[in-house]
Order: sequence, then structure tokens, then C-alpha cells
Amino acid sequence: MCHGLALADGRPLRIQALLDDKSRYVVALEARCSEREEDMLSLFLAALRR
Repeated sequence: MCHGLALADGRPLRIQALLDDKSRYVVALEARCSEREEDMLSLFLAALRR
């Protein structure tokens, strides 16, 4: 999770990424406006399905 700048409407930008620990390959990457556990789990499941 990385905190980005605020969007034009004032909402915060959160960048979520999953990295392979050894190669540092980005497995999944998304930008969202929240830091909920559900968002990270959906990103993780999408990466597993791919």
C-alpha cells in the first residue's frame, strides 16, 4: 500500500501492489480510493486467478 496524492474531488489515492519477494516482479497493481481489507483481498484473488 502506498499513499498517493489526493484526487481532484478531494478523495485520497491509495496504490495497492503485490510483488514477488525474490524477483520483485509486480504481480498485481491497482489504484483505489480506500484502504479496506476487502480491496486488498480482491486484488490478491484476482492475481491468483491470473
